[in-house]
Amino acid sequence: MRLGATHAEIARPMPGDEIVPKASFNARRAITIDAPPERVWPWIVQIGYRRAGFYTYALLDNAGYGSADRVLPKYQDPKVGDWMPMSRKVNETGVQGEGVRTQPVASLGKPDSPWSWRPAALNRDRTA
Repeated sequence: MRLGATHAEIARPMPGDEIVPKASFNARRAITIDAPPERVWPWIVQIGYRRAGFYTYALLDNAGYGSADRVLPKYQDPKVGDWMPMSRKVNETGVQGEGVRTQPVASLGKPDSPWSWRPAALNRDRTA
């Protein structure tokens, strides 16, 4: 449940932790990317079904549609309450932008299952 995450990344609070303070399931995933956060963020905010996809297996996570291989301008200005569908049927899964441009954070989810992304600079050319 901590694929790729260091002890420090596991311990770091994430947006949405306060929504479900005693979650029965908690997973923290992490990856280091050879690019600064401002180059990573555009790929995160376009995630979603029939948007940019999920950058994983198309058949499993995007109904057979491939993920984007470029930044899609129409998804680059998320607002609180914008939908980022997780499947063909749009339900209560939405995106909230919190400090979207200066401190990139995205939180998605229903009140009982938040997902969050927070790209953190390791140095000027790497993001965790």
